[in-house]
Amino acid sequence: MADELLSDRVERLEKTVEGLQTLPEQVAALGERVGAVETQILQLRSEMRGEFSDVRSEMRTEFAAVRGEMRTEFAAVRSEMRTEFGAVRDEMHTGLASVKTELRKEIRVEVGALREEMNERFAGARDDMLVGLANVTNELRQEIRESAEEGKRHSQVLFEEMLSRITALGEHHEGSPGRKPRAPRRKR
Repeated sequence: MADELLSDRVERLEKTVEGLQTLPEQVAALGERVGAVETQILQLRSEMRGEFSDVRSEMRTEFAAVRGEMRTEFAAVRSEMRTEFGAVRDEMHTGLASVKTELRKEIRVEVGALREEMNERFAGARDDMLVGLANVTNELRQEIRESAEEGKRHSQVLFEEMLSRITALGEHHEGSPGRKPRAPRRKR
């Protein structure tokens, strides 16, 4: 058994050595494959650089074209908006001018109506004041006449009283020869 084992071991060792003998060929083949893969990778890198450069160039061209189109479109839209805003502005000016004219007319009519109403009210108030003034004037005239009449009556009474006193004094003075007439008493 030990021989068997040794022979098996030798056999395995021989197989391993045979396998190792093919190893340099396999490594060389692998080296060739790696070289081929490396060449392919370099070729792929070169191709990708070229493609990316082409894509970049195409994108620049396309973006420039899109940018140009957008500028053209924006310019057209801007011009159109200016035209539209100008039309709207003109319409607003026209509308506001007509509204302003209408408002002025309405204000004139309203002011005229208010002026007429105020004139009517002032005329009514003036007439009422004139009537009231005439009434007050008549009342004052009447009071002045009554006061004047009363003043005349009072003056007449005072005058008659004074005459009677003078007469009485004159009679009294004629009756007493040595006496001087006294001055009449003043009323307080």
